[in-house]
Amino acid sequence: MDTSYKRITTSKLYIFIQVMLMGSWIAQLIKSDAYYVCYVLLGIIISICTYINITNGEVLFRNKHGRYIDVVINVFSVFFSCMVAFANYKIIAYTVIPEGYGITFDRLFVTLMTIIFFAGGYCAFWNVFILTYNKLTLICWKKRNEKLVNPTVCFWVSFILLVLSRVIVLYFSQYPGELTSDSITQVIQTKSGIYTNHHPFYHTMVIKLFMDLGMMLFNDINAAVATYSFFQILSTAFCFSFAVSTITRMGLPIESIIMIMMFFLLMPYHIMYAFTMWKDVMFGCFVLLLVTSIFRCMNNIGNNIINYIMLFISGIGTCLFRSNGFFAFIILTVLFWVLFGKKEIRIFLMFVVMILICFTLKHPVLKALKVAQPDTIESLSIPAQQIARVVYEGYELTESETILLRQVMDIDQIPDTYNAHISDPIKALVRTTGNQQLIEDNKFEYIKLYIMLGLKYPFAYARGWIDETRGYWNAGYEYWIWSNDVHEDNAFGIKRITNSDSFNRRLNEYLWLFRNVEILKLFLCIGLFIWVDIYMLIISLLRKDREGILASLPIFVVVCSLLVATPVFSEFRYIYAAFCTLPMVVVIALRPIEGKEDETRNG
Repeated sequence: MDTSYKRITTSKLYIFIQVMLMGSWIAQLIKSDAYYVCYVLLGIIISICTYINITNGEVLFRNKHGRYIDVVINVFSVFFSCMVAFANYKIIAYTVIPEGYGITFDRLFVTLMTIIFFAGGYCAFWNVFILTYNKLTLICWKKRNEKLVNPTVCFWVSFILLVLSRVIVLYFSQYPGELTSDSITQVIQTKSGIYTNHHPFYHTMVIKLFMDLGMMLFNDINAAVATYSFFQILSTAFCFSFAVSTITRMGLPIESIIMIMMFFLLMPYHIMYAFTMWKDVMFGCFVLLLVTSIFRCMNNIGNNIINYIMLFISGIGTCLFRSNGFFAFIILTVLFWVLFGKKEIRIFLMFVVMILICFTLKHPVLKALKVAQPDTIESLSIPAQQIARVVYEGYELTESETILLRQVMDIDQIPDTYNAHISDPIKALVRTTGNQQLIEDNKFEYIKLYIMLGLKYPFAYARGWIDETRGYWNAGYEYWIWSNDVHEDNAFGIKRITNSDSFNRRLNEYLWLFRNVEILKLFLCIGLFIWVDIYMLIISLLRKDREGILASLPIFVVVCSLLVATPVFSEFRYIYAAFCTLPMVVVIALRPIEGKEDETRNG
């Protein structure tokens, strides 16, 4: 047989197999309980990429791009395929097969469908990533040679627009700001003087500072809350405008700068969060400031003294304003050393100093101030959910395992209490028993219990972990995003004041659109934004761009910290930092680097 004919036949067979696998994969995802609009968008992208790859002769999974490139593409193709498959395990695992087919048929069917599902996902993402590599020079934006837009003007235009728009919304519709039960808890601490670090103590101190200032100036509790809201409006506007100014200095086209400004200005979560009394809002802005200031320091953008001051402030804020922020910052420091070593020793040493300062502030200082740390079970959301899942699904426990669990919780209530998406009900069972000190005193016994149950029932553990975390790594899920009220159960007289009913109605209509119009839901999808962040990491890896890799890592490590400790499966505010930083991450990852594409292709 002619060799060329055989090659053409083989290629057509590969094309047919890939298309069938990917078609089956997308079809199966119709049954997903995630936002299907994400998968529709993904399907369109995959179809375009596959068509171009077929046209260009990229149909075989062969090593022809160099070992490094092929490893990156294959590893992340498997990674993304696994993410989608694991998050949608119920599609296959809970398929109803009519009676009479037998256990053997059931197992064969599930095994075959699982293989097809994983293979279809792999083919889909492989086509996207291989085209990304082949078109890197087209994907990355070109720096213009003409005179740049004045960065200072961009900063002030952005800052003024953001502040004015937020103040108008606050005054006419949302005065004095958004306060949930968590916010009221922190306000209670500022009034009682009895503090805990369950909600970060230093954020509570910021609330106290501005509420005290508001009371001093206006002698009104609502005005005191509004004073804090105004401070947060200024803070978020500054961080967003600082990023816009930095992007301007990088030579991004004016059209793209305006789009980024509009993203910060018009997205509903950026509007509502600007005056919501949560530590997560400040944390998200600190992470954006951290990404921006690191890049500025490494590239001598603007005033270096200001850059290092912003780096210091953002690092301290990242560590102190969320519990998982400190651990994420430590991991980021290690990764920074791996990427740059002694080349950026000044920044690395600053990271180390910030870690030492924050450790001192979080532990010796709080101990001296007699600020109580979160209780033991608060940091054990994932293990608690996994153990509860074993009991919930009716698996057998040994006598010793039962005794250990009964000492710290009423396991008979687990079947009626367990919620696959929220750990609070199980944590409440532990707190009700009041024996958390037993876990501390016998930690090795409980660690052994956790490990042994995991070895006996690994799939129950896997289901418990997936259901508790999948909102952060797969598409998007229907769950509340912003608060639109003041928590009424407060003894301070804080209440919502709407100064314009018509303005308030228009605002609520605007918010409603994003929750109900399918295409607008894309802007609310946690998983989609995390996928884009990882995609920027892949592009940076393909370009061998260490600064691009670093820019995408803060969100990646924040997500990793949530995967081991999140109490809620899809809490938007926990990952708000991703929605703050993504424009900066994208611009850094796609920035022009002279000779980098040629170097990548030769490497």
